[in-house]
Amino acid sequence: MKKEKLRKIIWHDAASCRAEGKEWLDKEEVLKIAKEKYAGVSLTGGIILENNKNYIVIASTKSDDLYSDITMIPKKFLIKIT
Repeated sequence: MKKEKLRKIIWHDAASCRAEGKEWLDKEEVLKIAKEKYAGVSLTGGIILENNKNYIVIASTKSDDLYSDITMIPKKFLIKIT
């Protein structure tokens, strides 16, 4: 099995603005939820399978020549790759 470098990717996730138990929200509620969601960051670790101008594709699990736990992240959502 070829050894591939593991990377850590920090990124903003796309999230819907929902309030538990409420289906309708006013503009202030929506913007408050959006700011809270944007402040949070996601962390994905794994092997980068593709890195182009639009997105990266990461596999968190590898066995022989098979990959699993795949995440595609639009480049605009990226914060840092280490």
